[in-house]
Amino acid sequence: MSKIRIRKPNFFIVGSRKCGTTALYNYLKLHPDIFLPELKEPKYFGKDLPFKKTRWDNSPKKYLQLFKNADNRKMIGEASTSYLYSKSAAYEIKKFSPDAKIIIMLRNPVDQIYASHAGMYYLGIENIANFKKALASEKKRELLSKKNKNLRILLYRHNALYYQQVKRFIDLFEYKNVHFVKFDEFVKNTEKVYKSTLKFLQVDETYKIDLEKVNSNRVKNSSNKPRVWKIQNILFNPPQYFKAAAKNNEIISKIGYCIYIN
Repeated sequence: MSKIRIRKPNFFIVGSRKCGTTALYNYLKLHPDIFLPELKEPKYFGKDLPFKKTRWDNSPKKYLQLFKNADNRKMIGEASTSYLYSKSAAYEIKKFSPDAKIIIMLRNPVDQIYASHAGMYYLGIENIANFKKALASEKKRELLSKKNKNLRILLYRHNALYYQQVKRFIDLFEYKNVHFVKFDEFVKNTEKVYKSTLKFLQVDETYKIDLEKVNSNRVKNSSNKPRVWKIQNILFNPPQYFKAAAKNNEIISKIGYCIYIN
């Protein structure tokens, strides 16, 4: 009996956050020539990012299990918005899948920063509800992030500096293999953007799907904290006694990681 060979992904949606990646991901999943796993945001690449990859244990075999049902689909991909602002993910992806195609979704940086703050507050990762005050705390957070890498995700302005992030991917994969999607254009003319993305991936552009809105803004009111807000905030900004316990408790560490990535 021949062993089934699991293929590597050959395209990646790398970000940015709050730019429609979830919607595009769900649209592409419906195409018969494209395979995307059920799990969005596997966050396998990016050694410089916070949180240890406890889900994968740095094992390519475990990561590749995501794509075991890809069969003979022409394009196999995944989407993790952390790859764009990671300084090492682009190099890791290039080494893992040299001929990969890259999709980058961008929006007005001011809108992206505001949406990111609302999203982080909703998840319980951000503990400052006021947007202006959260931005004012960035200098302090930047200093603290040298010891606590988790805080880097809250450096909203820094994470919205697209030039260096985009340049890394263009330099490594060449411009012809990088596809850009503007958030505003995606919202205004979803079908056009969807078709242009299919053309970039070199799959059937004529295949039609029901382009319904799949990623409505769940943060209707940023003053409403999720039920697990206090738990998540403790796990993301743990007091000293919790840090000590987590070092000696693998279960606590994994709980914190799982809540962060979901």
